[in-house]
Amino acid sequence: AMRKAIWTLIAALIAGYLAAAFLTVYRSSDEQRIAKVISQGAAAAQNRDLSGLLTLVSKHYTDESGLNYDRMRILIAKAMREESEYYVVVSNETIKAAGDNATVNLRVELKRTDGDLFYERNLTLTLVKESARHMLIAPTTAWRVVASRNLGVGLMEL
Repeated sequence: AMRKAIWTLIAALIAGYLAAAFLTVYRSSDEQRIAKVISQGAAAAQNRDLSGLLTLVSKHYTDESGLNYDRMRILIAKAMREESEYYVVVSNETIKAAGDNATVNLRVELKRTDGDLFYERNLTLTLVKESARHMLIAPTTAWRVVASRNLGVGLMEL
């Protein structure tokens, strides 16, 4: 009877652990999910991972300088090709989410390996929660950047 009780307890602990693990995946707050989008974006920019960066941008992207998704893609590809080694530094991040919309303020700095700061902006990003697919099958949502302010690059750069 003792042995059965121990195995029942172990099974309950494992089940509880799995349930907790499963719930935390889907229960992370919008702010946490958006913070992850920002860190993924910074990592993709750092690694010159164009497709990784673009998965975080909405196909409906527009901004004040006349960029849309396709123009943004061309601009980023060109920048990644032409720029020598650089570091991406993101700081002063604040995230406000409400429903399916969010605003992120952050400071982005791009530095060359010699320490030369060649891009430095306080950006405002607007994100929307769009429908997406998890592992290509399960319907889910993804936060994506749909607009930005103060990017400082535009059509004149193309």
